[in-house]
Amino acid sequence: IKAWLSDSTLYEKMSEIRSAQAAADMKERLEKAEDAKKQHEEAAAALNAFSSSGGRDSSQLSKLLRKYNHVGGSTTSRTLMLIDVTYSMNSLIEKTKSCIGTFFDRCQKVLDAENIASGFALQIAGYSNYNVDVERIVEASTWEAKPHNLAQFLGQLKTRGGWGEEAIECGLMHALAEHKSCPIDQIILIGDASANSLSDMAHKRKGGHHGGERYWSSARPSWAPSGIAQKEAVQVLNDIQQVKPVPVHCYHMHDRAVESFEKMAAVTGGGS
Repeated sequence: IKAWLSDSTLYEKMSEIRSAQAAADMKERLEKAEDAKKQHEEAAAALNAFSSSGGRDSSQLSKLLRKYNHVGGSTTSRTLMLIDVTYSMNSLIEKTKSCIGTFFDRCQKVLDAENIASGFALQIAGYSNYNVDVERIVEASTWEAKPHNLAQFLGQLKTRGGWGEEAIECGLMHALAEHKSCPIDQIILIGDASANSLSDMAHKRKGGHHGGERYWSSARPSWAPSGIAQKEAVQVLNDIQQVKPVPVHCYHMHDRAVESFEKMAAVTGGGS
């Protein structure tokens, strides 16, 4: 940026960056629109076949309903996806919104190919940092076996906050609460910043929110009914493993998070 300022090309370079990002966003939107068009045409063809046959030919309609309303067996594999939803992750959130349907389709194809009758359920939870309200430091969807409801959740999920190392410990406290309620089979963590240290937490809880440490000490969210403890992410991961071992797969979106994410994955035997 200093170089751009010195040779008076700052606005030109910023314009190039904006144009490139806009082009990438447009490509994703067009792909999403094309998928929606295919789904619409598929539904229209099924309804037309049913209507033109006087209600006698329901094969296409039945196939379509089964495709979008698949229900597995009584045993369900549960995956919790924890995503950093701070401002620096905005582009990833948008990509996740557009890919969630594809994710479900591929999961179902794998289960069908392996003749696995059990279903699967996915929950998405976003975590931020101590410069937002407690209601927004962790925000989670319901457990879903269909992509539509998760797409709706992602549609209203907005990026917020962000302050260097992030409050991964709070996201994992939510995971611990869910794991105690009903065991989780795997956790997927995606972010671009390391987890808060104890000193980070003390500093940010004191100065990040207008209520200070008193605010955070008195908070009782559903995922921490006894209070939000000052525990590092690795400590919370150990608490999760004590309930029942579960792999946590950690995927970093920036080099600054490599060491922290690899350490968290190693604690649980997950990938990184």
